Amino acid sequence: MISIPFNIIQIDDEGIHIMVEAFLYRKKLRLILDTGASRTVLDYTLLRERFPNLQPKPMEAKTTGLGTSDYPGFSLTLPSIQLGTYRFAKPEVVVLDLSHVNATYNKLGHRAIHGVLGSDLLMKAGALIDYRNAVLCLQEETV
Repeated sequence: MISIPFNIIQIDDEGIHIMVEAFLYRKKLRLILDTGASRTVLDYTLLRERFPNLQPKPMEAKTTGLGTSDYPGFSLTLPSIQLGTYRFAKPEVVVLDLSHVNATYNKLGHRAIHGVLGSDLLMKAGALIDYRNAVLCLQEETV
């Protein structure tokens, strides 16, 4: 197992988010670990500003969730995403405008996020979440 440390941040009196660090082209990303998200999502603004060479393609179906309703989204196959020593090869991610999420984070005094690590990649990696030790455990083999 590969152990990836994470941070638990308080959202309000009763809510928490798990924040995990990932890398895309050796640039650090702050992702919310969300087992309820069916897909991994990256922020559209992040891609435009930090990775202008990546060109997401419009999705035919509209996306739901993340506080939006019927929001137009994009898809993108990345060369890889790295979490610690674990490498996801050619993951397909959804690209959405997460400015509303980051505006809320800003109001709560938290740093902006770059996306959401969803169940699609968590399942591929056989992920286990150890809340007590604040560690995300992933199976050794790369997918």
